Amino acid sequence: YLDKVNTRSGVNVVRCADKSGFNTDGIGFLYALDRAFDDWRSKVRGVLVLGSGGAARSVVEALADTGKSVYVLNRENVPRIRYRTVLQSARRAYSELHERRL
Repeated sequence: YLDKVNTRSGVNVVRCADKSGFNTDGIGFLYALDRAFDDWRSKVRGVLVLGSGGAARSVVEALADTGKSVYVLNRENVPRIRYRTVLQSARRAYSELHERRL
């Protein structure tokens, strides 16, 4: 049992010394964004998260803590055809970003 939990989402790291638990998914995601896009915090106003599983919850929590507007899209709240269209648009946007970074 944990004496202290430092997250609203699930725990994926337990520190035995003080019996505390925390989640590194959101912190790791923000770290990756900071490394890949050094100016994203000043230029991005809103973020679309695709999916709402365990890791996504932690990522949404971390993004919300930065003050950004966070939108979550998953298969349950969107018809499948529209979800597929959003995924295709996200892939295109990623490809364009990747090409510009090379």
